[in-house]
Amino acid sequence: MTEQATTSRHRSATYWPADRAILETMNRTSAGLLAFAIFLTACANQGQGTASDEPPSCTTPREEIVTHQYRELATSDLDLGSEVNDVSLDVHASPTAQGCPAIVWVHGGSWQAGDKSTRLTTVKADHFIESGHVFVSVNYRLAAEDNDTRWPDFGSDVAAATTWVRDNADTIGVDPDRISLIGHSSGAHLVSIVGTNPALLAEHGASTDDLACVISLDSVTHDLTDPPPWEVDIIDLAFPGREALVDGSPTLQAELHASEASPDYLIITRGRDARIASAERLGATLTAAGGVAQVADLSPYDHSEVSTMLGIEGEEIVTPVVDDFVANCSAP
Repeated sequence: MTEQATTSRHRSATYWPADRAILETMNRTSAGLLAFAIFLTACANQGQGTASDEPPSCTTPREEIVTHQYRELATSDLDLGSEVNDVSLDVHASPTAQGCPAIVWVHGGSWQAGDKSTRLTTVKADHFIESGHVFVSVNYRLAAEDNDTRWPDFGSDVAAATTWVRDNADTIGVDPDRISLIGHSSGAHLVSIVGTNPALLAEHGASTDDLACVISLDSVTHDLTDPPPWEVDIIDLAFPGREALVDGSPTLQAELHASEASPDYLIITRGRDARIASAERLGATLTAAGGVAQVADLSPYDHSEVSTMLGIEGEEIVTPVVDDFVANCSAP
């Protein structure tokens, strides 16, 4: 099913909106930038080629954005207020795309708000198309006090969208062996859990083996059973009960399921010590199981900036780190 993207979904919630001012970075201290340059140098030394090596058929500027419905909704879901737009995705691609690596973008919003179609999503799409990717931006059902959408509904939706990209790879010009997931905030949580809880993809006939890379942009926690106090109410709404908290926790699921076959992880974090420690614990769990994981502390940026600055021309903190990681883990 194909349609033009129209509806924007923004329900009341405590979250950081995607379209905040993006130029505050110019005022960051030189000390912070110098400290982070050490990490950039280390990443650059790991390079095994770049996504810019993709053929011209992947890098031609897109002519349109095409929207698809990636799963069917049950009548009961529609009766409870879900809409087709809630289970849709936007494909941003070169008109000549063929066999290109894919970026699947998952927005944030506390599992309660946000949308696949924003001005800064388009900036990201243009950036990744320029480096030879097909960019796919995903909507998913949102939790609210007046509906029944709860875990694992939104995790299942992101898994369904990822499977749709794999199954429709030829149609949208994607190499099905080079699919990367990137998400911010609650979207960072969702891409992380899709890569660590195999039941989510298995529901749709796929597996974590189908993922090349997972990039988490500042999830507030990777263990929902031990959240920061100010996030408890938000998490309890979306993940009611102990079983949901465990089932939806990337670190706890990685302890059970991670292996050498797990996708490579880039876990971007910043801010409070507890937040950074949560990211480091997930990274350590993945590597202890034989997987590949890098943790990057981008504390010169705030929670919003690790997403809003990604793909901005000339940006030197988050974009090079993500580009280098994706180029390595999704190389043909």
